[in-house]
Amino acid sequence: MARNSPLALAICAAAFPSETVVLLILAVGPLIELPVLAVAAEFRLRMRGYPQS
Repeated sequence: MARNSPLALAICAAAFPSETVVLLILAVGPLIELPVLAVAAEFRLRMRGYPQS
């Protein structure tokens, strides 16, 4: 999603000009996505027994 975020934002802005919630979600989503994936990856590594960094 992160590589296509600007394109998705532009398409949604054109398709739903009055729906600011959709634009807000598309703008905030990638900002939340990376930390969540980092925490999930760290959790998976700890479950497998890899040492902490």
